[in-house]
Amino acid sequence: MNDFRCNKCHKLLGKYRDCLELEIKCPRCGSRNSLAQKLKNENEREKELCLASIEKRRG
Repeated sequence: MNDFRCNKCHKLLGKYRDCLELEIKCPRCGSRNSLAQKLKNENEREKELCLASIEKRRG
């Protein structure tokens, strides 16, 4: 299971498994948090790390 935390204050909002879309308003700070956006950001970060690793190997 993965933690789903607020992007602003990092409060644990819940845990999820195999979820493609989820939106929760944080009860602490009121920020709206979207799992779809979080997954998109994580995938972009993984892609950047992979490309950096490839470039590092090349030279």
